Amino acid sequence: MGFDAWFFSRIDHQDREKRNAEKNLEFITRTPYNENIFTHILYYEYFAPKDYNFDYINPDENIDDKNI
Repeated sequence: MGFDAWFFSRIDHQDREKRNAEKNLEFITRTPYNENIFTHILYYEYFAPKDYNFDYINPDENIDDKNI
């Protein structure tokens, strides 16, 4: 299909819990055409990490990016 990688977000919740517990959210998928495709299931689905601060959520809070 011409893809170098596949990234998924929505998968069965039981599969996600199992893969997350086993630290297996990244793996190689073998296609019927004998191609290997890197596959990754997003850690936070469509969302940023829980503690991530977007400017529009807390516009008064300064973000210090000098130590990044």
